[in-house]
Amino acid sequence: MEALACLEEGYTVRRAPSDATILQDERVLANLLIAEDQHHTSLAYFKFQKEILPYMRKVVVTWLLEVCEEQHREDEVFPLTVNFLDRVLSCIQVKKTRLQLVATACLFIASKMKETAPIDAQRLVMYTDYSITVSELLDWELLILQVLRWDTSAITPHDFLHPLLVRLPIEERYHATIMRHSSTFIAMCAIDFNLAALSPSIVAASSLVASIKGLVNVLSTPEQQSCLIHRLHSITSIDTEYIRSCVGQIELVLSNNFSQSSDDTSTSITTAPTPSTPSNQKPSDSGLPSTPTDVREIMLSA
Repeated sequence: MEALACLEEGYTVRRAPSDATILQDERVLANLLIAEDQHHTSLAYFKFQKEILPYMRKVVVTWLLEVCEEQHREDEVFPLTVNFLDRVLSCIQVKKTRLQLVATACLFIASKMKETAPIDAQRLVMYTDYSITVSELLDWELLILQVLRWDTSAITPHDFLHPLLVRLPIEERYHATIMRHSSTFIAMCAIDFNLAALSPSIVAASSLVASIKGLVNVLSTPEQQSCLIHRLHSITSIDTEYIRSCVGQIELVLSNNFSQSSDDTSTSITTAPTPSTPSNQKPSDSGLPSTPTDVREIMLSA
């Protein structure tokens, strides 16, 4: 009987290798480029929202990224969560006291869409420092799905990374590193107000250029980088100046983030205080990161 036991300690997600036939099929990339604007929302909704301001979005979205990183979620989960959040905020008015609840529900849905083992509802409640309940989370999950018309297959910059990378003159041994760094840049773009308004293909192309500039020595000269940008232009029809501008903004945001973290790490957005444990919770639950102070201040400033 012991031989039949299923031991799950050290379990890791097993992934199928990338299908080169699909990635290199021109129809796949063409369909992505055609459909990307279907679920893309401009951030002009701040004129529509009465209480939500741009800095509040940045605070909550950064908190979402922290939760995704702490829970080792798939790279695709975070940008899909932000897509849901922006689409919801563009459709319905949300009180700032409910912003974290809406964001949490968006993360709950996105994790179900992209992972075989989504984040547990109770765990998400703990990450909010118990400022919401499981019942509220489930109610808002259904409401958000109705607002989105159950259309949750949104295209994000991650969908473009592999199809674009296989079409670039980059050695395959660099691909994993480039993908990892590009994912980081995509997350940065989702947080930044200006970059979040760009289309997924522009963000993906610019993130690849920014990654390759810093990692691949054979493309270190301006001429080689220019050739790379023109190659991306021929693949996606994105204007080369758009790509250059976006790459510059990514590098500026990256530089500012490094400067901010070195100047005052104690007030960093990603710093989370030790959560208080409700009387009906076990003490072992208190080790989870909780709602950052900045998010709490938004909720309490009503």
